[in-house]
Amino acid sequence: MENVETISLDLFRSKEKWFTTKIFAQMKKVFAKMKNLRFLKVYSSHGDEYKMLLPKGFEFPPNLNYLHWDGLESLPSNFHGEKLVAIILKSSNIKTLLKGDKCLADLKFIDLSNSQQLIKIPEFSRIPKLEKLNLDSCISFSKLHSSIGTVSQMKFLRVLNFSESGIRELPSSIGSLTYLETLNLSKCSKFEKFPDIFFVNMRHLKMHRLSHSGIKELPTSIECLEALENLLLDNCSNFEKFPEIQKNMENLSYLALENTAIKELSYWTSHLTRLTDLSLRGCKTLRSLPKQHLSIFSEITEDMEHLTYLNLRQLAITELPSSIERLKRLTRLELSNCENLETLPNSIGNLTNVHALLVRNCRKLHKLPDSLRSLLRCLKELDVGGCNLMEGAIPSDLWCLFSLESLNVSENNIRCMPVGIIQLSQLDILRMNHCLMLEEIPELQLSLRWIGAHGCPCLETLSSDPMHLLWSYLLNCFKSQIQDFECPTRSKYYCETRVVIPGSRGIPEWISHKSMGYTNFLGFALFYHHVPLDYDHDLLNPTLDLLMSHGNRFEYMHRIWFSPEGKKCFTNGVSIWPWGFEKDCTSCLDPELMVAYFPQIAISSKYRSNRWNNFKARFYGPYGHGTKVESCGIHLIYNKAQDHPQQSLQLFNVKRSHDDTKDHPHV
Repeated sequence: MENVETISLDLFRSKEKWFTTKIFAQMKKVFAKMKNLRFLKVYSSHGDEYKMLLPKGFEFPPNLNYLHWDGLESLPSNFHGEKLVAIILKSSNIKTLLKGDKCLADLKFIDLSNSQQLIKIPEFSRIPKLEKLNLDSCISFSKLHSSIGTVSQMKFLRVLNFSESGIRELPSSIGSLTYLETLNLSKCSKFEKFPDIFFVNMRHLKMHRLSHSGIKELPTSIECLEALENLLLDNCSNFEKFPEIQKNMENLSYLALENTAIKELSYWTSHLTRLTDLSLRGCKTLRSLPKQHLSIFSEITEDMEHLTYLNLRQLAITELPSSIERLKRLTRLELSNCENLETLPNSIGNLTNVHALLVRNCRKLHKLPDSLRSLLRCLKELDVGGCNLMEGAIPSDLWCLFSLESLNVSENNIRCMPVGIIQLSQLDILRMNHCLMLEEIPELQLSLRWIGAHGCPCLETLSSDPMHLLWSYLLNCFKSQIQDFECPTRSKYYCETRVVIPGSRGIPEWISHKSMGYTNFLGFALFYHHVPLDYDHDLLNPTLDLLMSHGNRFEYMHRIWFSPEGKKCFTNGVSIWPWGFEKDCTSCLDPELMVAYFPQIAISSKYRSNRWNNFKARFYGPYGHGTKVESCGIHLIYNKAQDHPQQSLQLFNVKRSHDDTKDHPHV
């Protein structure tokens, strides 16, 4: 026992051995013998909370440097910890940490997160070498000792985390922490204001988090934060005005003001000379300059040459100023859900670095500017879904945007996709969902890996026509996908090509096997007729496991999260939706026919033999929930299908109940 230096105990794995009165009674004797113990960690790998009360008279070894004990009820009354470097007591019931007046000269890290009864920590004169203090979710902790900024030795303190604590105010002396780098007051609903000269000496502060806090205003001394890189004020519903700073904040790159009550952008923006990300999403009271009404977004008076991301979602603006062109390096412009937005300026065509333009659900925006053609070399993502665009509202030469990878024209009043879409040689994702007037899908680009045409009633007959142009296109697209596997020149590709179309008619009758031998086998198409349930939502998407077998032996081959169109869709844990996609709730109401094209080259070489001759499809819902699959089927694809007779495919007419999680019969 005397030579033991390290103990790491996972309570989740050892709870049956440790949660006994007998063991607790022996702990005092065991630890008394461990004179050389330096490292002690008692935790739960699964995050479960275990409250443990140490036996009376218990003493920690005198040379302990690292103490980590989650869920500790209290520290022994005789505990001093003079040699501690780190003390981590998460989810404890401790009210006062380290009683007495001894100096803890080596203590660098204190983590008491989620210790909801904590009200007091040692005076900072006792912990002069402290580097990090974490009081996250200490809801009873409301006041910090004023000694924090008066101790001359506090030059090591780098991080203060009071997130979601009960902190109401900070002493003005904290402004003397010259070397502090991170100050986190997010979700401190009772914290409203800083002292006026609070930030004057905080020359090294880089990260300042105030998200979801009760802050109402910032002092002008914030301009003294010359090293500040990130300032987060998002969801501060009481924050109305940014201070009128007079100095350039040359290192501030990210400013989050979304869902605040800010009313105007003043000339202070010209002092944010290196700002790269500005989020004003949901600032519904934002006013323009100089007019005091919700109309034109503020004129941009300076070239904000470093701004790359501008989020204006859910604003009440009616138009953007032509000066938007001053944002020379802008790569992402988000205007989704700006319900009053009527026009986009032609100068938007001068944003020659923009990669993404999102104007989804801007229902008064009835026309796109002709100048979009100027973005042909840079624009990769265009989302105009839900804009009620009429036939002809999309510029006819939009198809010259040969860099476009993702296009969403859902919920618009278009009858057909222009034939020019085939010119978009880089297009990966095309969404046309809920276009109620859409009658025809033209020849498409072979680069596509996701096609969404769900909720288009005029396309209901598409699945029942085996000669439809879409199916012949998909075969060519499938061959293109195989080439991607053989010669992966594209920056990204998916294991399967996916299609979602109206599904009220179920699985097409023409799906069939073809007995042709393995050499001409290209892969297969999986058809899945999904009927959404009332409780379906993003976290309860049905999952499909593909298995292969020989004899009675089945092995897992691939997993597809085949979620309804309009929800996020995952394959092997990687989202294939572009970031920032707005969920379309209406798409979850109707039956959907989902198709996944899976190339044989993506099948592990282990299964490429005649022994593995059966597929098995297994559907289930996560967390014990069922999923309703009306029917499903697999269509085998060969290189020269027209030369061989078709055989009927046995469909899985499962008619499954909500809680049925048994496997389907295999093909």
